[in-house]
Amino acid sequence: MRILLICKDMGGYIRKLSDYLARQGHEVLFIDTSRSSPPLKFLSGKLRSIVRHRLGLWLVARNVARFGAADVMLVVNPGQVEPSVIERGMAISRLKKAYLYDSLARSPVSEAWLRRYDEVFSFEKEDAERHGLRKLHNFMYEEGAPQSDTAPRYKAFLVMAGLDRLPLLDTIASRLEHAGYPAYKFMVQYKKPGTVSSQITFFRERLSLDDVAPYIRDSDILIDLVRPRQSGLSFRVFEGMMYGKKVITNNASVREYDFFDPANILVIGDESPDIPTAFLEGKYRPVPDHIRRRYTLQGWCETVFGTEAAATR
Repeated sequence: MRILLICKDMGGYIRKLSDYLARQGHEVLFIDTSRSSPPLKFLSGKLRSIVRHRLGLWLVARNVARFGAADVMLVVNPGQVEPSVIERGMAISRLKKAYLYDSLARSPVSEAWLRRYDEVFSFEKEDAERHGLRKLHNFMYEEGAPQSDTAPRYKAFLVMAGLDRLPLLDTIASRLEHAGYPAYKFMVQYKKPGTVSSQITFFRERLSLDDVAPYIRDSDILIDLVRPRQSGLSFRVFEGMMYGKKVITNNASVREYDFFDPANILVIGDESPDIPTAFLEGKYRPVPDHIRRRYTLQGWCETVFGTEAAATR
């Protein structure tokens, strides 16, 4: 199968999907619009931005033309991709599909554009119901993440960008400290404000999935804090299943999924979150294989691309 993937892949998750499909024997052209042009650091400010944008569009056009016909195109979060790039992909693709792992409120796509796809998947239940889309979840982006034989170094781990959820994170940090677990690793991509009382690390450069993986493996619990009006499950929940880690989240919709187990996932409120000692000290309970498989890359690709996309050629 010839597959065209288009995405502004800031998190690196769709690169993992592209690599998986290639390992299965498919011909994949992955267009990551966040990396479609070289840095051009020898140019200054505004000029560099203009040249990089135009060069990026030219390189995309060249790569699409060289790839030729595609059996299926998948655009991930099309609201973040320039329409002209999607147009070029549509022109060479037999089937046109899209997947939204952001809400339409945060990353808008017009009804007219949604109708141009043969199938649109969304991780937001409300968006799927309102716009006639197909509800879908994110995926475990590693086929078999290695488990550590040693005791975790950190009781809990989180990495996120921005300060909008910082007050809740600061409260969780204080709860852990008062419960006798001061060894946590909370990392926020932003300039450090002056209002944080707990030991939260602030940093400026984006971390890759490979950078984050050691922290996940070396933690007992993953923290997942979603933004307001989001009910779709973030990749952090699937990392918990992938690595066999417990999760604390403020996303109540996780209770609707077949893998939900209160021994593994604690749902907290945004105001005065309660974190029971029994959950902190409890052990992770493995998800049954027949349920877990649905959230693997293989299961996800069977849903999106068809059964043949998950079979090695």
